[in-house]
Amino acid sequence: MSFLTQLAESLWVTDMRLNVFGANIGHRMTIVRLPDGTLWLHSPVRCSRELCDEIATLGEVSDIVVPSRFHDSFIPSWFMTYQDARIVVAPHVADDHPRWPSSVELADRPLVHWGDDIAIQALGGIPRLNEYVFLHRPTRTLILADLAFYFPPGSRTGWPPHSSGSSAPTGSSVRRCSSRW
Repeated sequence: MSFLTQLAESLWVTDMRLNVFGANIGHRMTIVRLPDGTLWLHSPVRCSRELCDEIATLGEVSDIVVPSRFHDSFIPSWFMTYQDARIVVAPHVADDHPRWPSSVELADRPLVHWGDDIAIQALGGIPRLNEYVFLHRPTRTLILADLAFYFPPGSRTGWPPHSSGSSAPTGSSVRRCSSRW
Protein backbone atom coordinates (compact mmCIF):
# COMPACT_ATOMS: atom_id res chain seq x y z
CA MET A 1 0.00 0.00 0.00
CA SER A 2 1.35 3.41 -0.96
CA PHE A 3 0.87 6.31 1.43
CA LEU A 4 2.14 9.01 -0.91
CA THR A 5 0.43 10.45 -3.97
CA GLN A 6 2.64 12.30 -6.42
CA LEU A 7 0.87 15.43 -7.66
CA ALA A 8 3.69 16.78 -9.81
CA GLU A 9 7.44 16.57 -10.16
CA SER A 10 8.93 17.14 -6.69
CA LEU A 11 5.50 17.32 -5.00
CA TRP A 12 3.68 14.63 -3.00
CA VAL A 13 0.84 14.47 -0.46
CA THR A 14 -0.52 11.96 1.99
CA ASP A 15 -3.96 12.15 3.56
CA MET A 16 -4.89 10.71 6.94
CA ARG A 17 -8.06 10.73 9.02
CA LEU A 18 -8.26 13.39 11.70
CA ASN A 19 -11.32 13.67 13.91
CA VAL A 20 -12.02 16.97 15.62
CA PHE A 21 -15.08 17.19 17.86
CA GLY A 22 -16.49 14.05 16.21
CA ALA A 23 -16.07 15.31 12.63
CA ASN A 24 -13.52 13.81 10.26
CA ILE A 25 -11.86 16.89 8.82
CA GLY A 26 -8.85 14.98 7.51
CA HIS A 27 -5.18 15.95 7.62
CA ARG A 28 -2.94 16.37 4.61
CA MET A 29 0.85 16.45 4.70
CA THR A 30 2.64 17.92 1.70
CA ILE A 31 6.17 16.94 0.73
CA VAL A 32 8.33 19.06 -1.57
CA ARG A 33 11.72 18.10 -2.95
CA LEU A 34 13.85 21.23 -2.63
CA PRO A 35 16.43 22.36 -5.23
CA ASP A 36 19.23 20.72 -3.18
CA GLY A 37 17.39 17.36 -3.33
CA THR A 38 16.30 17.31 0.33
CA LEU A 39 12.69 17.06 1.46
CA TRP A 40 10.43 19.71 3.03
CA LEU A 41 7.52 18.27 5.04
CA HIS A 42 4.54 20.57 5.64
CA SER A 43 2.09 19.81 8.46
CA PRO A 44 3.16 16.24 9.20
CA VAL A 45 0.47 13.63 9.79
CA ARG A 46 0.79 10.76 12.29
CA CYS A 47 4.24 9.22 11.88
CA SER A 48 4.48 5.51 11.07
CA ARG A 49 7.38 3.26 10.08
CA GLU A 50 5.67 2.44 6.76
CA LEU A 51 5.18 6.11 5.87
CA CYS A 52 8.77 6.97 6.84
CA ASP A 53 10.08 4.06 4.74
CA GLU A 54 8.22 5.44 1.73
CA ILE A 55 9.50 8.97 2.37
CA ALA A 56 13.04 7.56 2.56
CA THR A 57 12.74 6.46 -1.08
CA LEU A 58 12.30 10.14 -2.04
CA GLY A 59 15.32 11.55 -0.21
CA GLU A 60 16.57 12.99 3.07
CA VAL A 61 14.21 15.10 5.20
CA SER A 62 15.72 18.54 5.82
CA ASP A 63 12.74 20.53 7.12
CA ILE A 64 9.65 19.75 9.17
CA VAL A 65 7.29 22.72 8.83
CA VAL A 66 4.65 23.50 11.46
CA PRO A 67 2.54 26.10 9.61
CA SER A 68 0.30 27.11 12.54
CA ARG A 69 -0.36 26.55 16.21
CA PHE A 70 -2.95 23.91 15.33
CA HIS A 71 -0.57 21.62 13.41
CA ASP A 72 1.75 20.54 16.19
CA SER A 73 0.14 17.27 17.34
CA PHE A 74 2.43 14.79 15.62
CA ILE A 75 5.69 16.73 15.57
CA PRO A 76 7.53 14.96 18.44
CA SER A 77 7.54 11.61 16.63
CA TRP A 78 8.83 13.30 13.47
CA PHE A 79 11.77 15.00 15.14
CA MET A 80 12.61 11.74 16.94
CA THR A 81 12.70 10.02 13.54
CA TYR A 82 14.49 12.82 11.64
CA GLN A 83 16.83 14.23 14.27
CA ASP A 84 18.95 16.13 11.74
CA ALA A 85 15.96 17.94 10.23
CA ARG A 86 15.20 21.57 11.05
CA ILE A 87 11.91 22.16 12.85
CA VAL A 88 10.47 25.28 11.20
CA VAL A 89 7.54 26.73 13.14
CA ALA A 90 5.00 29.53 13.00
CA PRO A 91 5.60 32.23 15.63
CA HIS A 92 4.65 31.20 19.19
CA VAL A 93 4.61 27.46 18.41
CA ALA A 94 7.98 27.08 20.15
CA ASP A 95 6.56 28.98 23.16
CA ASP A 96 3.79 26.38 23.34
CA HIS A 97 6.38 23.55 23.37
CA PRO A 98 9.42 24.52 25.45
CA ARG A 99 10.72 20.91 25.52
CA TRP A 100 10.98 20.62 21.75
CA PRO A 101 14.48 20.80 20.29
CA SER A 102 15.49 24.20 18.97
CA SER A 103 13.51 25.40 16.03
CA VAL A 104 13.60 28.09 13.35
CA GLU A 105 10.72 30.55 13.44
CA LEU A 106 8.96 31.34 10.17
CA ALA A 107 9.15 34.89 8.86
CA ASP A 108 7.92 36.46 5.62
CA ARG A 109 10.84 35.05 3.67
CA PRO A 110 11.87 31.48 2.89
CA LEU A 111 14.96 29.89 4.35
CA VAL A 112 17.93 30.23 2.02
CA HIS A 113 18.21 26.54 1.11
CA TRP A 114 14.55 26.57 -0.03
CA GLY A 115 15.78 28.56 -3.02
CA ASP A 116 13.19 30.30 -5.14
CA ASP A 117 10.96 27.22 -5.15
CA ILE A 118 8.92 28.16 -2.09
CA ALA A 119 7.29 31.52 -1.37
CA ILE A 120 5.88 32.21 2.07
CA GLN A 121 3.17 34.52 3.41
CA ALA A 122 1.88 35.10 6.94
CA LEU A 123 -1.88 35.32 7.28
CA GLY A 124 -3.13 38.14 9.43
CA GLY A 125 -6.43 38.50 11.20
CA ILE A 126 -6.48 35.21 13.12
CA PRO A 127 -3.82 35.66 15.83
CA ARG A 128 -4.44 32.39 17.70
CA LEU A 129 -4.16 30.39 14.48
CA ASN A 130 -1.04 32.24 13.34
CA GLU A 131 -0.96 30.45 9.98
CA TYR A 132 1.62 30.71 7.23
CA VAL A 133 0.81 29.69 3.67
CA PHE A 134 3.28 28.62 0.99
CA LEU A 135 3.48 28.61 -2.77
CA HIS A 136 5.50 25.92 -4.53
CA ARG A 137 6.46 28.04 -7.52
CA PRO A 138 7.57 25.30 -9.97
CA THR A 139 4.11 23.66 -9.84
CA ARG A 140 2.11 26.80 -8.91
CA THR A 141 0.69 24.87 -5.94
CA LEU A 142 -0.69 26.80 -2.98
CA ILE A 143 0.02 24.87 0.24
CA LEU A 144 -2.42 25.65 3.07
CA ALA A 145 -3.20 24.33 6.52
CA ASP A 146 -6.41 25.80 7.95
CA LEU A 147 -7.17 28.68 5.61
CA ALA A 148 -9.50 26.54 3.53
CA PHE A 149 -11.06 23.10 3.81
CA TYR A 150 -12.53 20.96 1.07
CA PHE A 151 -15.21 18.49 2.04
CA PRO A 152 -16.30 16.35 -0.93
CA PRO A 153 -20.04 16.20 -1.60
CA GLY A 154 -21.70 13.82 0.84
CA SER A 155 -19.04 14.27 3.54
CA ARG A 156 -20.40 14.11 7.06
CA THR A 157 -18.57 16.83 8.93
CA GLY A 158 -21.46 18.45 10.76
CA TRP A 159 -20.27 21.82 9.42
CA PRO A 160 -22.22 23.76 6.78
CA PRO A 161 -19.97 24.13 3.69
CA HIS A 162 -20.40 27.90 3.52
CA SER A 163 -18.98 28.33 7.04
CA SER A 164 -15.45 27.52 5.89
CA GLY A 165 -15.53 28.49 2.23
CA SER A 166 -15.49 24.79 1.41
CA SER A 167 -18.43 24.46 -0.93
CA ALA A 168 -16.02 24.18 -3.87
CA PRO A 169 -12.49 22.74 -4.13
CA THR A 170 -11.07 26.26 -4.30
CA GLY A 171 -12.94 28.73 -2.12
CA SER A 172 -12.76 32.49 -2.54
CA SER A 173 -10.20 32.80 0.27
CA VAL A 174 -7.77 30.63 -1.71
CA ARG A 175 -8.19 32.76 -4.84
CA ARG A 176 -7.56 35.99 -2.88
CA CYS A 177 -4.42 34.61 -1.25
CA SER A 178 -2.92 33.13 -4.43
CA SER A 179 -3.44 36.38 -6.37
CA ARG A 180 -0.81 38.04 -4.12
CA TRP A 181 1.97 35.96 -5.70
